[in-house]
Amino acid sequence: MILCYSVRGYDRKIIPATPEGCLMRIADKIAYTPLDMIDGIQEGLSRDEEGNIIDHLDSDYREILMKLGITEEEIDMANIKKNYAFIAEKLKARFINDVIENSTKRTIRMSKENMILMGELLNLNNSKAVDNVILKEDQEIYPPAIKVLINKFKDIILSNNLLQRLHSADEDMNINNKLEIYTGTPYEPFIRYICNMNQDDYDFTVKVVESATRESIKDELTMARKLVEKGEQYQDKEELGLDYSAKNHRIRGYIAYYRKQLQEGKLIGYGEENLEEEINKVLKYIINVKQNPNYLNIDERIAIMIGARYIATLNDIEFIQLLQDTDLINEEQYNSLTRKYKDIKDLKGEVYVQSTWKGITTMQKKAVEQEKSEI
Repeated sequence: MILCYSVRGYDRKIIPATPEGCLMRIADKIAYTPLDMIDGIQEGLSRDEEGNIIDHLDSDYREILMKLGITEEEIDMANIKKNYAFIAEKLKARFINDVIENSTKRTIRMSKENMILMGELLNLNNSKAVDNVILKEDQEIYPPAIKVLINKFKDIILSNNLLQRLHSADEDMNINNKLEIYTGTPYEPFIRYICNMNQDDYDFTVKVVESATRESIKDELTMARKLVEKGEQYQDKEELGLDYSAKNHRIRGYIAYYRKQLQEGKLIGYGEENLEEEINKVLKYIINVKQNPNYLNIDERIAIMIGARYIATLNDIEFIQLLQDTDLINEEQYNSLTRKYKDIKDLKGEVYVQSTWKGITTMQKKAVEQEKSEI
């Protein structure tokens, strides 16, 4: 469970422990894969690689659907009537029957052929619709706002010594006695959340932070070592709305360290024991460091995790209200973020088109390759 919170993508590697768990996982995919295809088309949110809106089952969909037993006549009729419910139900029936035919009392499975085809349909949905619908407001407002909120929550926790009190939460039921200053403020619900944490909640959070910290250190050290071994340059990590300057600084420091090792012949024969030893060194520094802009200490990490977990408990309305109450959005932005899809006259014009992002990525890659060749 801890690895699911601390290692990216680990949840996708877990095999359900029971037939019921296997059935639930595969039933979920069977349910949403056909519906994602239909929703993307009917809501006008699906686009091709050029950014053109797809309002019908195009050639890409047609190829996969025909392999799944949908006839050309059925596809043409659905496109004419703009009604795709029959195709979705037919796909579900095929997948369900395939699971029934290939499963036993102890094993829930789908045939390899249909699993591959369902995967192709899922990937097509992701490329055309699901990953394509990114509102500009989401990217411009949410990441920096979340960062501000989490840092504020971190400051509240550390300035009031709440970690020390949470460490014995079951014995200290009056944790909120000295927190009246937050009553009536936007942060009062967060204080209530803190007060309701028990010992198990806190202990689990600490374990998650320790595990995630080790994994993060391992990833950064491994990346630095491989770049040095291959003689490649490090490209600073960048992402809209997020600041990776500290991460970039750490990795460049690790690269300098490994380059020195390589020059001294110590990097040759580098093994897991060496990596584990260096992870422990960095972890020990993080535990003991008081203040370093490039290395958060353990208390800061735990406080940030608690803040992030609190934000995850909020629904969309509560979160947007919190942004307004803390002056992270103005009235115009609040009104825009709380609109309903049916009230947006030009939703299609407000989404970021996937081809635009692909174009930016392509240009960035070309620029990087050009820089490498010049070096």
